[in-house]
Amino acid sequence: MGAIQPICKGCGQPIWGNYLRALGATWHPEHFLCAGCGQMIQGSSFQVHQGFPYHIECYNRQIAPHCIYCGKPLIGEFLVDYWGQKFCREHEKQFPHCSYCGRLVLPQQQEQDAETIRCPVCRSSAIDTSAEAKPLFSRVIRWMNSQGLMYNNLKLSLDLCGRAHLNDLLREGNVGHSLGATTSAMYTQNGRFVRAEINGIAVLLGLPAILFQGVTVHELGHVWLIVTGVHQLPPWAEEGSVNCSPIATTRKPIPLRVAITA
Repeated sequence: MGAIQPICKGCGQPIWGNYLRALGATWHPEHFLCAGCGQMIQGSSFQVHQGFPYHIECYNRQIAPHCIYCGKPLIGEFLVDYWGQKFCREHEKQFPHCSYCGRLVLPQQQEQDAETIRCPVCRSSAIDTSAEAKPLFSRVIRWMNSQGLMYNNLKLSLDLCGRAHLNDLLREGNVGHSLGATTSAMYTQNGRFVRAEINGIAVLLGLPAILFQGVTVHELGHVWLIVTGVHQLPPWAEEGSVNCSPIATTRKPIPLRVAITA
């Protein structure tokens, strides 16, 4: 019996002359074609996507994901951030992270003399003025009221402040966290609580709108505890009781995942 004649996967006909083996099949050389441009693939270098061969150039141009920061095709391992943005691994150490959302911030996107590093996305919704803060502050108070947290007609004030002033407020013993503070004073007599005086809340200037609202909810939680007579809780208990906002109020590491080009 003679040898079984190889069959070209491209045309389905027997191969009588030269042929090549690729992707688990045999081909007439002129029938091993790039799925991107339709031209013959010559040489041994090609890329495969969903079972089809591509010229390296066609794959990079048409199929491969591209780095959100430098635009290069992502071949092999790359990183994907919480927001689904794909980028080269080396950029993780080249560029700083946004202080609020964790996106990388390119040098040309960085603000001069800024207290914190903000990406363009967070900067676009930043609360920088009282006029911008007032409607959001009122909305948060209405939401708190709808959850049953009332303030006994207390006139609540909001102070947008820079980092230095906020740090001073926190050092003075006002409750809060690194992005906001509840300014209040406790009066005692003979070691017993007499009354509390609430001046308002302070929130760091320049937070993106969603984070501003979360910090405001958190600080208003401290206010509610004072108004309802809950005093002298240990710090961990007080922070835990007011840290129930549906909006993130603290800056946390943004997880990255490693992906590999198929």
